[in-house]
Amino acid sequence: MEESSLRIIAATMMLLTSLIGITFNLTIAISLFAKFRLNSGFLVICMVKSMANNIICVGCLVWPVPITYLNFYYLPEFYNVLAGQIIGWFAWSYSPTTQILLAGNRVMAVYFPQSYHAKYKYSPNRIFLSFIFVLSITISIPGFMNGCSFVFQLELISWVPESTICSSRLSLFFTHFAFSMSFISNTFNVIVFLKLVSDAKTAKVSSVQHLNRQRRNRRMLFQSVCQDLIIAVDTFNTTYAWSFYPALWFQFLVCSYSRILARTLEGLVMILINESIREAIRTKVFMKTKQTNISETPATSTLASHSKNIVASNRLFSVRINH
Repeated sequence: MEESSLRIIAATMMLLTSLIGITFNLTIAISLFAKFRLNSGFLVICMVKSMANNIICVGCLVWPVPITYLNFYYLPEFYNVLAGQIIGWFAWSYSPTTQILLAGNRVMAVYFPQSYHAKYKYSPNRIFLSFIFVLSITISIPGFMNGCSFVFQLELISWVPESTICSSRLSLFFTHFAFSMSFISNTFNVIVFLKLVSDAKTAKVSSVQHLNRQRRNRRMLFQSVCQDLIIAVDTFNTTYAWSFYPALWFQFLVCSYSRILARTLEGLVMILINESIREAIRTKVFMKTKQTNISETPATSTLASHSKNIVASNRLFSVRINH
């Protein structure tokens, strides 16, 4: 394939994926922000995460997409460095750390439900989110130093660190940081999974409320695991997979497209798996109300069935007495 054709295809792929990612993540952010005060800690983290994903998607639209189409940098070098800190170092630090919050939120919910549902003057989740945001910006600042940047290299259609010792060291630091955060997050996921399995085996009689809570925790755990996997694959692509094959199209896929695809897939995962997010989108974006259905969950379906059996038995008993 000719290089000019590859550039057009690459730019178009980034453009379409960015637009889809913005649609998913912006819809999540708007719907959850509309009911911000009513959101649980888990949903607040999802909202902030979708906002960060939007920043990356928009950053891709305004920098790598146009310069790949034009085949030249339309702004001075500083803007390449700035985009690299937002889409590169900032994304590498912010995404894995927010995943720890998602997984840690589930640990609190299943192991310490009373503390999790307690009312706090200052929300712990929002405090941690603010701290993570400041931390991610702080550790991204060294990338603005001369020779320490993460930039979009037009010749490779890829995000790469500069060929300097400083950039190499920063790249190594962020790689270890991302994988360490991923390890901690997945450890939390395993702990939550073991607790859910243990509760399922020991619970002999479960109320409808308990069954609904268990079902909700399983879904949130599945969402957290999926997002962890997406981030881990993206980190692996940009740090190791690029060395597997030198072809330009492969470099583009693992060092550029993977980054924007990961943010789009995260938005899709949150919408498909999280019922609360879908309900927020339905009511706040599309202005539709949810139709309540007694058979909506297995627990309520079983309860309704038992009620019908009791009514039928009483009728049969009355018939026999009369006869």
